[in-house]
Amino acid sequence: MATLEGNKAKFAEADAALDVLEGMTGQMLTNANDINKELKEQNEMIDKTNDKMDVADAGIVDATKKVEKIEAGSISWIPIIILVVEIILIIAIFVIPAKEKK
Repeated sequence: MATLEGNKAKFAEADAALDVLEGMTGQMLTNANDINKELKEQNEMIDKTNDKMDVADAGIVDATKKVEKIEAGSISWIPIIILVVEIILIIAIFVIPAKEKK
């Protein structure tokens, strides 16, 4: 009977250890679920941020193209403006004084 009592005590001890292990496992599962929930929320925030960044990037690309188009158009007007200014200066220097001398 001593061995039967000893076995019962060992089984009771093992059951108690399993109960502790079950509690720890349950807590680990709760922690894992909380972490999973937090990661999903953060992934949603990252996705929203990425979507906003894509819109902003597209706007920057569009604005850059417009600026490049304006710059390209401005550069083609510069020689024409310089030529007009030179013609006005030539007229002012040579033609107008010649008329005044007559």
